[in-house]
Amino acid sequence: MTNIALAIRKEPRFAKAVKELVIMGGAIRCGGNITPLAEFNIHEDPHAAHIVFHAGIPITLIPLDATYKCLLTSDDVERLNKIDSPIARFVRNATATYMDYYKKYEGFNGCAMHDPLTLAAVFAPEIFSFENHYVDVDISGGISTGKTFADFMKVSKKPANIKVALDVRGREFVEMFIERMEALPAPGGVPAAEDGG
Repeated sequence: MTNIALAIRKEPRFAKAVKELVIMGGAIRCGGNITPLAEFNIHEDPHAAHIVFHAGIPITLIPLDATYKCLLTSDDVERLNKIDSPIARFVRNATATYMDYYKKYEGFNGCAMHDPLTLAAVFAPEIFSFENHYVDVDISGGISTGKTFADFMKVSKKPANIKVALDVRGREFVEMFIERMEALPAPGGVPAAEDGG
């Protein structure tokens, strides 16, 4: 987000050249994950997010409202453990610490799939429920700095600037993710599901 904001500031024509941005960030109707109100990615540079949100670039936003509905559970990891491919091994290893964090701080045995879900917005948009809203970022410097908010009641009278995923068929996405992992080739070149690995 910082780099995009800098590009917009340095070259105003940049914004008109970007077809679309798909961003994982924000928390619209739910609380934050780095402060009680703000989501981590937006909180790290809220001024950059503010610039990007108002640059006129078509934006699809995938906030915590959607990503927290896509939870990779310990049962899902057991399925991944049966897949013999380098990528499946990477996913298992990468999520181990992540899941420990969620168990300790969030209280559940699993982890949210923030970034993979955001990628799915490009190739499987039908699993999302999108709404167009005027969305902004609090840059006031107070307790709510970095909070993303949507003007659901049209109080500001400003036109919608962002397409926001406020819901998703989360379990369907997790199944799609695991099935794609199962279809990856094992070291022998056969899909892991057929290889029995």
